[in-house]
Amino acid sequence: MIATFKARSGWSKRVLVSLLLTAAALLLSDSNLLYRWDLFLYDWNRMAWSRAPAEDIVIVAIDEQSLREIGRWPWSRRIHAQLIRQLSAAEARVIGLNILK
Repeated sequence: MIATFKARSGWSKRVLVSLLLTAAALLLSDSNLLYRWDLFLYDWNRMAWSRAPAEDIVIVAIDEQSLREIGRWPWSRRIHAQLIRQLSAAEARVIGLNILK
């Protein structure tokens, strides 16, 4: 009998704690508190763990002169392949492309 009571008591405590945590999460989700705390933690993480960028980074961008010389956008894949070959010949360690149409 006592074991059954303790088992029910433990079960009801878990349900109560679950309900309280759910209610607290719902109340906090409507407030700006969690959002602001998330921003604070993100900013702190960036300041504490970020490193200075390498000094040998080169960004190759499409400018007005490129558009005059090569033609209007979008460029063919041949043009992109030629650029990648030139960057590889210059011993680029990483090449990233961000192409928006």
